[in-house]
Amino acid sequence: GGSMLLNDARVSAEGNWRMGFDQTLYLSGASIKLTAAQLAPYLPMRGVVLEGDIRADIESLEFHPEQGPADVEATLYWLKGAASISGPVIKLGNFTLKAQSQDDHQIEVALQKSQNLLDAQGKAIVTWNKDITLDISVTEQVPEELKSTIAFLKPGENGRRQLQMTVPFKR
Repeated sequence: GGSMLLNDARVSAEGNWRMGFDQTLYLSGASIKLTAAQLAPYLPMRGVVLEGDIRADIESLEFHPEQGPADVEATLYWLKGAASISGPVIKLGNFTLKAQSQDDHQIEVALQKSQNLLDAQGKAIVTWNKDITLDISVTEQVPEELKSTIAFLKPGENGRRQLQMTVPFKR
């Protein structure tokens, strides 16, 4: 183990790491930065365009290649976020998410209050190597360029639109 400092054209990272005899990688006090476009190929939906900057501040993370992540405590930021799903790219603003370990190698990723175009609330439960369960809602009061995007979401309580679905986990 030791400390890392990486400044590459594609990613920058700093923090502490160590590797266990069982191939578990441990990170602490780490910060990783990359572009949102680099994440788009890993999403379960095809045709997604992402823009902006991604930063992960990782207080702690254990990752085993077979068992997946454990002991996760991190804050994720999508800054100057913009996205498109087979249409024009729409500037959305900034998003903050908190990631924390749950039982059975699950990670809860909860949306935090952030300054952006969507009053988004909810969470995702990531079950390692199986699926991601989404439970997210947004208000119907969105800019005109987002109305057609949220129209496919199920009407919910308090004038909100809901996205509740489970998608397969892609490694």
